[in-house]
Amino acid sequence: MSSPAASNPTPSRSGSTQPGAIWPRPGRGCPGHADSAPALVIKLSEANARLHLYLVGDGVSGFLTAGPDGVHRCEVPDQFGIVHARLERIMSGEYLLWPLAAEPGATVAGTVLVSEIELGPRDVANFTGLQIDPALLPPEPEQATLNLAAEPAFGRVVMPEAGVTAITVPLEGDVSADTLVSGCVGAIVPSRPDLVLSVPNPEELLVVSGTANVDTTLMVVAPDNNAYCNDDAANFDPTVEIEDAAPGDYAIWVGAFGATPGEQEVLSFGRHAPAASEVTGTGSDPVTTRGADQRAAFEKALDAHRRICGGAPAGYRAPVYNVTQQVIDLMIEHGLRYDSSLMADDIPYRMETAVGGLYEMPVHWGTDDWPPFAHYDEIGYMMPVRAPSDGMRGFWEEFEAQYEAGGFFMLIVHPFLTGRLARWRQVEKWLETTLATRDVWFTTLAGIVDHLDALVAAGTYAPRVERLPYYAGSQE
Repeated sequence: MSSPAASNPTPSRSGSTQPGAIWPRPGRGCPGHADSAPALVIKLSEANARLHLYLVGDGVSGFLTAGPDGVHRCEVPDQFGIVHARLERIMSGEYLLWPLAAEPGATVAGTVLVSEIELGPRDVANFTGLQIDPALLPPEPEQATLNLAAEPAFGRVVMPEAGVTAITVPLEGDVSADTLVSGCVGAIVPSRPDLVLSVPNPEELLVVSGTANVDTTLMVVAPDNNAYCNDDAANFDPTVEIEDAAPGDYAIWVGAFGATPGEQEVLSFGRHAPAASEVTGTGSDPVTTRGADQRAAFEKALDAHRRICGGAPAGYRAPVYNVTQQVIDLMIEHGLRYDSSLMADDIPYRMETAVGGLYEMPVHWGTDDWPPFAHYDEIGYMMPVRAPSDGMRGFWEEFEAQYEAGGFFMLIVHPFLTGRLARWRQVEKWLETTLATRDVWFTTLAGIVDHLDALVAAGTYAPRVERLPYYAGSQE
């Protein structure tokens, strides 16, 4: 989420409305009266992490909102006379707003503020002209400054010679970063860094990434005192990339939005950025192509990938999931980080051989669109084609089971199958609903590998390990 500064919310509308008799009361305990037509409509073109709506006005007894999900929310004024509606993980569409009056026929006049970050009563009063008794307000906070010289709260780490290193830090912010550095957001503790990263040598690219269960931000102050900030590089997780990073100490602050008791951030440090998208390698069918022919086909595919995509692939998926031990050995030999062809588990696991290892990102025919939608006489695959909603229903049931368990869900689709309009419409609806109503991390398989490496380095997780080969004898 790209949040505006706390001092710059958007005043959406000022004005008055005359409520009707007794509408609406969609839920018991929602006090007040309003017209059947909303006083204000907010249209969102895309899903967002949250919105804060503030209503201040004369004669206001409450604030009713209704989203595209059909859920009505009712809020009442606080001790300052401010009505605050907090909308979490909202979907795109229209949000309807009704200011409520205590009596039928009464006129409500007020101002609505819309902000992506939470505002204090002083901020709301400054924008609306609301008069608040100073005795009710907490003391004015002293102007904070970043203390770069203070000892970091959670230690120091050294840039790894290779790969990534990781450390877990709690979220403890209490001062908005935008009051300290322009363009930065999230609540931090400015009196000391959370962590200091020591970089002994010049680096072409320094990457600091964070992962948490809540929306977090990053601020990294380089040895030349330049600050680098990020929010939501991948979903709600931040990543800071610094090119031509100079040797020295980098002070790091982790920020968050709102109260985050007990929440933690896993920080990782390395030299490559988490991929926003990726192209995975494939090649000739390993079952029908063996030995020297398979090696030649595999390496030819790698060369084509480097030539067209500008680099080697991070992972591999075998045609029709037909992977062999020879291909796994070739992946390890050429430095690939994962395979995605096997079904030995329903969450990612590790495969280790005598010469190395890589992760398996397990597939399953139950989340592949080939069985319900493919129909090709030329390859002898003559299955009945399912209706879009019927064919997709199994996928969403698979997702719900994985979501309930906190697991891993990978939808495997083909442009010539699910890419058809009626089928893709089902996927779009699922994506919008999931973004708005579920706490899900959408990422690439390489991003999951980065996350697993960081957890393993931090000592907070150990994936299950499969020892290969499964059987003795020739593997070609």
